[in-house]
Amino acid sequence: MSGFIGRTQHLGTFGHGDREVFFVQFSFEPAGMDAVAGSEEELLSWGSFEWWVGGRNLCSHRVGIEEGRAVHWNLLGLMEWFAANWDYLFHEQRPPIRNASATGWESLQETHSPWALAGHGAWDFAAAVANEEWRARHCLVTAREGGLFPDIVLRRHGNEVEISWGDDVPAGAPEGFRFTESQGAVRLAPALVAEPLHAVLCSAAVALGRSLPNSRRLGRLIKELHGLANRGRQERRVAVLAGLGSSAKRWTARWTSLQNRLSREFKGDPKTVIRWFGDPGEAGLFVAGSCMGAVMFGCASPALTEADVLCLARKLIEHSGTTRDPDKLQPHVSHKPSRTEG
Repeated sequence: MSGFIGRTQHLGTFGHGDREVFFVQFSFEPAGMDAVAGSEEELLSWGSFEWWVGGRNLCSHRVGIEEGRAVHWNLLGLMEWFAANWDYLFHEQRPPIRNASATGWESLQETHSPWALAGHGAWDFAAAVANEEWRARHCLVTAREGGLFPDIVLRRHGNEVEISWGDDVPAGAPEGFRFTESQGAVRLAPALVAEPLHAVLCSAAVALGRSLPNSRRLGRLIKELHGLANRGRQERRVAVLAGLGSSAKRWTARWTSLQNRLSREFKGDPKTVIRWFGDPGEAGLFVAGSCMGAVMFGCASPALTEADVLCLARKLIEHSGTTRDPDKLQPHVSHKPSRTEG
């Protein structure tokens, strides 16, 4: 640890948002006796965080008769998790395997279980991997590294961002520990979540960087956070929003391929192609208000094949051009409960 013992100064408290809508706060505190040993950067980042949604503090907890309103731990790993998974958190919609329930947290509870993964007399290894990968991208508790973090799932839901949660007790919690807020979910405009969260992360990272200016790890985090608003990320975000296929590694290539094919087939109606499958919007922290074709595919069944995707895209363009009757789309629309398997 290069002789680093811990700090005694308070690096600051950083909070943004509205507690009645969405609010997040990080507070760095002197590392006390309960701090877990780690790197210089991790010990420097010892502190607490609060996560408020709709007037409810999801970090509020009890241990017996004692109450706490914040979760204490090394915060650096959590900050790095947000930076690494940002595009998935604000753009990936569909839960793994199938749309098993109305919210991300509920859906994952059903699919990420032995009963769901063991079918037809055999263990479904592919489903288990898909569940774990999705969980690692969307569940805040996967970044806890030993801390007692609340079980919060953050994902895109159409043109909104969904925050859903449960009151599961994390492994390693002391006897009598529980989070005070029960299961729930809220859906908000992306800006109401992304902007305050990004502001807190940037402010907190810069404060850490000032205290340890030679840290490559902190320098890398600050660069990644500031780069989240780059225009160059928007194309990839649209591909994540569409989620074509089960492999995140192929999403960008498949989305680009679909765009190119539609542009060739409907070169006489480029405005309609762009309207549904084109411009990802201006630079910013997320994509919103455009590329509705991507939004449509991103909430559909994970069982969609490439042929299905192409067929749907063609129908959408054919029946939504400026010279065509939009009512012709009606035969291709059906309303079903969200609790359907793909």
